[in-house]
Amino acid sequence: MKLKKLLSAGLVFSMIISTHAFALETDVDLDIDSTSFEVKRSSLFINGDSGELSDSALSDEDIFKMIETLDSARARNNIDSHILGKLKAVSEASKSMLTKKNQVLGVKLFTQDTSYYCGPATVKQTLHYINGSSPSQSTIASGIGTTTAGSALQPMVNYINSRINSRYVIVSKPSKNRILQMVEYGVDNYMPVICRLKFSRGGSWKYTTGGHFLNAHGYNSYGDEIVLTDPYIQWIDSSAGGSYWVSLTELHTATQSHFAQEMAF
Repeated sequence: MKLKKLLSAGLVFSMIISTHAFALETDVDLDIDSTSFEVKRSSLFINGDSGELSDSALSDEDIFKMIETLDSARARNNIDSHILGKLKAVSEASKSMLTKKNQVLGVKLFTQDTSYYCGPATVKQTLHYINGSSPSQSTIASGIGTTTAGSALQPMVNYINSRINSRYVIVSKPSKNRILQMVEYGVDNYMPVICRLKFSRGGSWKYTTGGHFLNAHGYNSYGDEIVLTDPYIQWIDSSAGGSYWVSLTELHTATQSHFAQEMAF
């Protein structure tokens, strides 16, 4: 009997030690949904980016060449006309001249279904705002090739463009002024910007990510602050509204910190 009690006590002790070791090793909070009994992991570090460069990303030189090509074309369809106007709006010759202090689109938050679904969730947020409806995240994930390694921006943009009447384009290495121009254009034309970011916890950022997608869809203080709708933020803070403000400098730094240095608008 004593031996059984000792073995039982030892087993309980080892289970307690194992539980604490797991908590220390993963550094996550476990939240059990009492309705679905699904265990949700909320981590202060995520990476939902598969790490692929976009083959259609436009550099400064590409933008000017495309403007020249579309301008010189004798006949253009509506899509080409839309792209031309979009590229002219963010050309270096066009400086942002915000006349309103505050402009924000009402992008609805869709919290990502998994820790690596920021791509599908951002696509859903974008399509839902533009079309008023959107496929499920799992359907989108299948369509854009999302894996446990994450998503890539090019298939996200291709998927969106196949379902809207206008077109998103991907810009490479945007300057701070160009990011503001892209957000301004997005607000004026009701097309939320798609950001591809890398940042560390601190300042306006509540967690650390090696690669993350979210929407930018408004500005304040004549562009000094940008509003984001982040599909991951409620994993960190379940009471968060989904949207928050960051400085233009923080957004630019987070874009430049990512190896791809891309943004779509």
